[in-house]
Amino acid sequence: MSASTKFNMRKKVKVKQAENSGYIIEKGQWKPVDLDTNLLSDGDFDGFMGLEVLTDYEITGVSESGLASSKSKSEPISQTTKLTKKKKAKQTKKRTNDVTKKDNGESYTLPSKRAKLDLKQTKEKKTLKKTPKQKIIEEIRRRQGKKKREHKVQNIPEVDMSAWQEMQLPDVLLKALKEQGFTTPTPIQNETIPTAMNNKSDIIGAAETGSGKTLAFSLPILSHILHLKKSISEIKITANTKPEDMQEEEDVAIDTEDVGLVKVDDDIENEDWMPKIKKINEDETFMCLMLTPTRELAVQVAKHLQNVSKYTDIKIAVVVGGMAPEKQLRILKKRPEIVVATPGRLWELYESGAPHVKHMSQTRFLVIDEADRMVEKGHYAELTNILDILNGSSIRNKRQSFVFSATLSLIHLGPNRKKFLNRYKSDKKEKLDSLMEKIGVRSDAKLCDLTRKQGTAERLIETKIVCDVDEKDIYLYYFLLQYPGRTLIFSNSIDCIRRLVSVFTLLQCCPLPLHSSMHQRQRLKNLERFAANPKGVLLATDVAARGLDIPNVQHVIHYQVPRTSESYVHRSGRTARANKEGLSLMLVSPVEVSSFKRVCKTLNREDLPLFPTEIRYLREVKGRVDAVRDLETIEHRLAKKRHHNDWFIKAAKEMDVQLDEDLLHNDLGDAHQQKHQSVEMKRKKKELTAMLKAPIFPRGSSQLYLTSGGHLSIPFMQGSTESNDALQTAKGKQSIQEPVTLNKRTRKRKYKRK
Repeated sequence: MSASTKFNMRKKVKVKQAENSGYIIEKGQWKPVDLDTNLLSDGDFDGFMGLEVLTDYEITGVSESGLASSKSKSEPISQTTKLTKKKKAKQTKKRTNDVTKKDNGESYTLPSKRAKLDLKQTKEKKTLKKTPKQKIIEEIRRRQGKKKREHKVQNIPEVDMSAWQEMQLPDVLLKALKEQGFTTPTPIQNETIPTAMNNKSDIIGAAETGSGKTLAFSLPILSHILHLKKSISEIKITANTKPEDMQEEEDVAIDTEDVGLVKVDDDIENEDWMPKIKKINEDETFMCLMLTPTRELAVQVAKHLQNVSKYTDIKIAVVVGGMAPEKQLRILKKRPEIVVATPGRLWELYESGAPHVKHMSQTRFLVIDEADRMVEKGHYAELTNILDILNGSSIRNKRQSFVFSATLSLIHLGPNRKKFLNRYKSDKKEKLDSLMEKIGVRSDAKLCDLTRKQGTAERLIETKIVCDVDEKDIYLYYFLLQYPGRTLIFSNSIDCIRRLVSVFTLLQCCPLPLHSSMHQRQRLKNLERFAANPKGVLLATDVAARGLDIPNVQHVIHYQVPRTSESYVHRSGRTARANKEGLSLMLVSPVEVSSFKRVCKTLNREDLPLFPTEIRYLREVKGRVDAVRDLETIEHRLAKKRHHNDWFIKAAKEMDVQLDEDLLHNDLGDAHQQKHQSVEMKRKKKELTAMLKAPIFPRGSSQLYLTSGGHLSIPFMQGSTESNDALQTAKGKQSIQEPVTLNKRTRKRKYKRK
């Protein structure tokens, strides 16, 4: 092979390599390099033909797989190419980093992604060198801009807020109240807010459920905190400002009125330059402590506070059980001004020395919601320890306390036995004096008692159904079918709730449970689902009885008679809220008559009227409920036995011991028998589904209300175009004769036949 042929082959290879690597080379010249032949005598250099160097080159473009374009005439490179001018011009135009466009005759250049990234990194490096003063100003501007963006899109209608002007509330709170639709204060708010704002007296408030007690104590506290934060903010800004920084930043105005507490870095190494002023202690940021009996109520109170204080930067923390304590500790490190807590978790964190909580003795405002329940003997032992710490503080006389409940002045009548006579207060004044002494309320506190003698809300309709214990499921299912709506059903025990959930799930009522044995996240999730479903059914214990503000609850059903009159008042108070109507229905069995009479006597009632029912449709309802009960009993028994056996098998496996078969239930059968049982259960469920699809009530007959003719005619029919209104049905109760139960009705018919 000749030397010229070898040179052309090498040139083609180099051109191909240059194209693959992405470089476009122009004006290049290759020169051979002289090498000592003695160095190449080793056998490792077999096939080595020579070495050339490229000099005086220029790179004018780059391909898709290459890097950025550059120019050089001194750096050597071992690859070259020679393209036509036409192809080179196309590639250069296509692959330039900066693209030039024309718009209305004017040209501009778009920066590349690389240039944007470099610019961003440069800005980040500059921000790292800011002084503490500059950080403060930047944070203030960021918060102000964020608030403007959040609230600019909301078009608030023009409403008259003159009723709130006399209370001298800050404009930021009035703006939030206007957005929430609270145009006029309620009676309890009119009584308590001016006194708490002007005189700073302790407040003891008692009003019916749904009367606005949360805002009655929240608005004065938020107003006082804003004034305290304003003074503390000014001191902190002064304390963290150097003289030279103040001269450099004189043109920057800091509006502390809208911002509130300014976030300041505490890791300043040299503090000699700081002016000699009063030092701000960490305990001064713990301004308010609110205690509630239940976790759900604590979360609800915190949400109400956040809605009202949305135009401020007041920080609110929720400290309740059932949640991760690590997350709560991280929130407490931010030193929130308001802490809403349940006594158990708060005392647990205090004993462990958690940050911020250790300063709760210096709190300036104390709120105890549902106070009669919390200070009752035998409940909330941790609350006694917390009150001892608060009452032993040096600022006890300066602290403002708020004590609220719907049954604060209600005197509960206990059992007529000697050993129970001393447990219950027989006088209203005696009960309030004992309450004030335990909490540490000052003697000049203002008492605002707006409760009615009956205890319940004025627009609440109260009724009852007298039936046997076994018939409660029948009447409850009848009511849910006949009067669909958002219904809250209360029971006294968790076992009863679990059984009702199983039964009414098979009846396709989709109930949601709520009791203390559930995980907190599941409890909150069920509350949200119930509030979102206009026909939802919630089965709950007294955990949901106090304070929960669930919108538009139409019916409250007491599946079991409550143990105390306070529980009845608070259960019934979940409906008929905010001047709306609601229905309270109590299912009374012969065993519960004594408890029922005691509740009526405490609430100054002789009796409750009967809720009208149509006995002829109860037979079909009874057939469905009985079929479901049988199916549920079988499922429950089999599940209990399987759980028993699985527990022993798992324990024996973990302990690596031999399991005694006598500890297991052997009546489940072998695999073939268990499969047969499973098939039989599926068949029964299919039959039940077909039964539930059949209508109980005749179709096509409907009226606006049951009592539209002046007396009870027939109930609403299933599938009617008109809505079933249990309230209107209950209002016509005066003209209804006492209905008989299923057993009584059967005995009466047998007597007629004889």
